[in-house]
Amino acid sequence: MGIIYFVQPPGCSHYKIGCSRDTTFTRVDSYGKTTRIISILKCENPFELESEIKKRFNFLFTLVHGNEWFQGDEADMLREFHDVYLSTSANRDESREREKEIERMQMHLATLVAINEDLKKAEENRRLQKHARQMMAEDLQIRQLEEKLENTRNARLLRERFAKDVSQSTWDAFKGFSIKPK
Repeated sequence: MGIIYFVQPPGCSHYKIGCSRDTTFTRVDSYGKTTRIISILKCENPFELESEIKKRFNFLFTLVHGNEWFQGDEADMLREFHDVYLSTSANRDESREREKEIERMQMHLATLVAINEDLKKAEENRRLQKHARQMMAEDLQIRQLEEKLENTRNARLLRERFAKDVSQSTWDAFKGFSIKPK
């Protein structure tokens, strides 16, 4: 088991194809921290696969240095890199496993997104219910105040009517009396 890689070291206009039995990326890291990693793939036979990739690249792209440095269109180079990788049966099987894992992850992500949406809706419903309860409490306070106001009005009317009735009856009682000065 090992890796094959397709990278672009810093300050270069060309690309490097390489491989390593070490799957910890130590070899790739040796090109520098700012190296652009375009693709790294695990494989069964990294040196045989690298040889196949170099053959294909020598035919399609320009070799610019040594036997692993090429110049060409990055997208075309990447496509060819992956095509050679997938042309071996062991890598196809591993690729299928990765695709299944990616599919499982995507399904899991879709589930998490749906749960998140449900949680957002539930939170919005709780917020709306709280707002509705506040409005109902305010409506109750308003009705109670209106009732107090109505009771106050009724009490004032009763007082005015009582005062008027008392005044009239007092007047009627004293109507017949005349007060004469002494």
